Amino acid sequence: MKAITLVVIYNKKIEDSTTIKSLLLSNYTGDLYIFNNGPSAINVSASYLELLQGKYSLINIIEDVNNRPLSTIYNDFLNAGDYDYYYLFDDDTTIPSNFFAAEQQIEYDLSLPIIVSAKSSDVVYPIVNNKVFHEREFPFNESDEVISIGSGLMVNKSLILKFEKIGLKPFDERFALYGVDYSLFRRLPFLKRAGYAVRLGISGTLHHSLSSEENHISAFRKRERLIDVMLTKLHYSRRKGPLQLLSILKTLAEHAVKSDFQNFKMLLGVCLHREHPRSTQYRNRLKNHNNIKLDKLDKLDKE
Repeated sequence: MKAITLVVIYNKKIEDSTTIKSLLLSNYTGDLYIFNNGPSAINVSASYLELLQGKYSLINIIEDVNNRPLSTIYNDFLNAGDYDYYYLFDDDTTIPSNFFAAEQQIEYDLSLPIIVSAKSSDVVYPIVNNKVFHEREFPFNESDEVISIGSGLMVNKSLILKFEKIGLKPFDERFALYGVDYSLFRRLPFLKRAGYAVRLGISGTLHHSLSSEENHISAFRKRERLIDVMLTKLHYSRRKGPLQLLSILKTLAEHAVKSDFQNFKMLLGVCLHREHPRSTQYRNRLKNHNNIKLDKLDKLDKE
């Protein structure tokens, strides 16, 4: 069984990633896919690269200093080669040495760890039917609504193939940061409605620092959370028709009343484009890049 692991790096050196450090100490022996998402280019020392190459047969290091949407990074990764298991991690997760025990994942389409808060030591994910997971609730029922974060997920090739059959990507690329991991779980019902069973499992425990537990929330994170709230109302609301519209208008009105015109304008743009601003920017960059390549090919043909 072939496995590949993604580690998304942001604003740090590869050598400083807690995830990479713990991977080197773990029993994981599959391939490694490191994505530097900016804001600066990385330079890996020759000695550290040699250390990685000594453990993993294939190491792929990619970077985009423009802070590419996390959803596109995940979806591109899930198309990387022909593997049986695809693991997703951020850059600051401590991974137990035995986390990758193959027998834990082999029967599931999607395997998720129990997430324990590094701050409070409480179990915080997964959330099952709007309540924090308890071991007595496992195995999951077909009707259970399950939500978890992205770091530590194992996506089986079987799940990727099921999404391909219904013409849908696993992660919703209209989201860029917050809401990306939830979007995978919100898309699972589409598979079920198409007649595909989805086998969810629990695999190990991870201790994780959560942004929601930080004492100070930066303006950037507040903005990102607002975008997530609006996109969720637009695309995954339980309310339909007039009730959905009223919910969206209420969010806009709250910021207008507060004279928070910067966020009002931003949310209005999200409503008009129906996606995260960075998702729009990334698509435009891809389009421009492809147009430049086509222009070069056209010039070569004329020569």
